Amino acid sequence: MTYVLFERMKKQGLIIDFSFPEKNQLLAARIVNFGNTWLYATRWYSDSFDASQINDPINSLLSILYPYLTAKGQKEYQELLPELFG
Repeated sequence: MTYVLFERMKKQGLIIDFSFPEKNQLLAARIVNFGNTWLYATRWYSDSFDASQINDPINSLLSILYPYLTAKGQKEYQELLPELFG
């Protein structure tokens, strides 16, 4: 299975080629599982839900991609979220 996000990122030179074909599936599953976990946990442990509770988990979610980014991708990521690299 090909994931459109990863293919577009490859075409733009933002993400490395995976070392084996199933790696993109494993990475996508990790991202989905993390997203589901923090979203459900937020609802379990909080009576209200607002934007302030979303920022840190989203940054953590996006950080899953960081080791797979090319130098160009890492540079753009750092420009997008400079507060993480303070």
